[in-house]
Amino acid sequence: MRTCYLHLGMPKTGSSAIQQAFHGYEDRDIVYAALGGPNHQSKIKNNFKKTPEKLPFFRRHSFDEKQVRKRIKASRKLLKKSLRTRKSVIYSGESIADHLDPSEMAEMFVFFQKRFARVVVIAYVRPLATLVSSQFQQRIRTGQREFVLPKPRYRRFFEPIVDNIAPENLHLVRFHPDDLLGGDVKQDFQQRVGAKGPLRTPGPVNKSLSTEAVAAIYAFNKYTGYLLPADKRVQMLAQMKRRFQGLGETRFGLTGGLVEQHLRDHADDVAWMEDKAGFDVKGEISTVPHPVGSEADLLMIADRFSALRAEDWRKQDEGRQ
Repeated sequence: MRTCYLHLGMPKTGSSAIQQAFHGYEDRDIVYAALGGPNHQSKIKNNFKKTPEKLPFFRRHSFDEKQVRKRIKASRKLLKKSLRTRKSVIYSGESIADHLDPSEMAEMFVFFQKRFARVVVIAYVRPLATLVSSQFQQRIRTGQREFVLPKPRYRRFFEPIVDNIAPENLHLVRFHPDDLLGGDVKQDFQQRVGAKGPLRTPGPVNKSLSTEAVAAIYAFNKYTGYLLPADKRVQMLAQMKRRFQGLGETRFGLTGGLVEQHLRDHADDVAWMEDKAGFDVKGEISTVPHPVGSEADLLMIADRFSALRAEDWRKQDEGRQ
């Protein structure tokens, strides 16, 4: 049976690792869609967003109407081309449901259901206790300048999926080593789509930054980044993330008190997700040696880190003289 496999995240569940491992994959029965890169989310969003000019990518890069139309046309061409096979096809985009509204999601599902005998959705669900620190770090990496923990938005993300896909074709999987085949999300996904061939072995994907690096980027966002033009800010954030890889000594994490309050604040959303998924979505609060509990903590760490980096650079300059 020719099947469309839609891997729809959620974010912070190893999606990039899956995409890098499957990019270019093809065997006798199944192919990973060639949409110009391993992550398909932008191409799919471009096809189904009624107001694509409002998508973050286009706004961030200040694309004009002509540039947006050109991108949309190219995305539609690639999607149409990917359907010219008798094999089953895999599409993967972890943030599609974040940027398409329920009606646009429904239209996307109808599009694929008309072209395949079966549409199967695979989505990994990360429990909130471990999700929040990862989400918060990611938001800072992309420019957040307020010490506000991001909402999980389980219902907002998953309800359009649950409403449009029959239960037998919906795989909601807890993102936890105990629930993943071999404790590995790539191996688990491979088994669920029935891919038989060897996968690519990608290098480290989306490696976490240390607490010190996260704090330095937060200070940049708060005091400098927002004053810059959007394209310059994006460029500088990318440079900082590259330079800070491997620097710092502590793993980023939030205090248990902050996480416990976050769980209480979003208990209704968690309960909705648990009802649909049938497993625990609260999760267990993990601890790190030096957790962050406030904005003051982050800024103090950033100050110390900046002083240490300045001293290192001074010594390097002296060594060149």
